[in-house]
Amino acid sequence: MVESLNVEEIQEFKAIFDVYASKDLNCVNLDDFDKLLMNMGRFLDNEDKQELILEIDKEGNGTMEYEGFLKVLCKFSKVFQAEKEIIDYCEKAYKGEEACVNMEDMENAIKIVSDGLNDKEKKYLLRHC
Repeated sequence: MVESLNVEEIQEFKAIFDVYASKDLNCVNLDDFDKLLMNMGRFLDNEDKQELILEIDKEGNGTMEYEGFLKVLCKFSKVFQAEKEIIDYCEKAYKGEEACVNMEDMENAIKIVSDGLNDKEKKYLLRHC
């Protein structure tokens, strides 16, 4: 994932990291990362937060260094892009009509746009779309 970033994206993510990072420790605490996601209009439920903590906070100190931050932000960017594609797909399928999308249609939309997503990421999309 991180390998696919271009120089501009890396610089953008580094600038975001620097805004939220503790200056003396050069890391982002997980509460501030949660605030960052909220500022992006994204909210994690407790299950997703715990999963994130287990994945990133190997030392158990409630922080993430730049490499972990970059990895997680790339992961979320990929999922958010898939979410946008699912919304676009559903809008086209329902031709702009306001409608409730049934679970079968949502699962089909996820299958269509979820190339490269793992099962956890697909589950996240099902819960949050």
